[in-house]
Amino acid sequence: MKHRSATLCAAFVLSAVAALSGCSSDGDPVSFAPKESAKPGETQAASDVRMPTNPRTWDPQRTLADGTRVVHVDLKGAKSGFTGRVWAWVPKQYYRPEYKNSAFPVLMALPGAVGYPTNYFFSKEFRLQERIGEAADKGESLPFIVIMPVLNANKDTYYDGSDIPGQPKMGTWISDDVPDLVRENFRTYADPKGWGFFGSSSGGYVGMRWCSSTPSGSAWRSPAGPMRPPTPRCGTATRRRSRRTARPGWPSS
Repeated sequence: MKHRSATLCAAFVLSAVAALSGCSSDGDPVSFAPKESAKPGETQAASDVRMPTNPRTWDPQRTLADGTRVVHVDLKGAKSGFTGRVWAWVPKQYYRPEYKNSAFPVLMALPGAVGYPTNYFFSKEFRLQERIGEAADKGESLPFIVIMPVLNANKDTYYDGSDIPGQPKMGTWISDDVPDLVRENFRTYADPKGWGFFGSSSGGYVGMRWCSSTPSGSAWRSPAGPMRPPTPRCGTATRRRSRRTARPGWPSS
């Protein structure tokens, strides 16, 4: 797992998702706390590997054919104050003993449309996790962790991943609280090259905003149909949009 972002961008077939999985649980709660500490003489984690600092219990969402599970937790952001749901999936390689001191790259998958109260990237209809697992098995991609937070604070308003006065701090939620949750629970890279986002439509826009305003947060990105194309002016356009008040309806260009 020492390789980096160059091989992360496995080819995803992007399609519109109309059917969403329900929010039913599937099995016992899950914790990603290390099973045991390294024994004397064993290889220790490399300096660029961050081990979990505060693993919590996650509730299962669905189980894949390979035995891995999509799980979720309700997170009250320590910095934003916003409480929202976050889904996660780790590949089967994450559990193998030979990788117990290895970091895994992190992909934050941001949905299109309103992105609340769910995130369609965890759905069995979309099969995002299955496709990643299949690509890793074929040697076409490295395995990586997928994190899927809600995108907005309600079903009526688009916040564009911004901290807007008097509104939920959705910018801080995406850029700080969710990554902090990931670092607390999973073996991750300290280097931003081990972090990235994949977003569609409004999720692509929020991801581009995150990358332009927080360049140290991630090193690669894969937007699909963002509300504004990723050009060198993206940062300027993002700052203009972030000054606007939250508004209902689809975000305009």
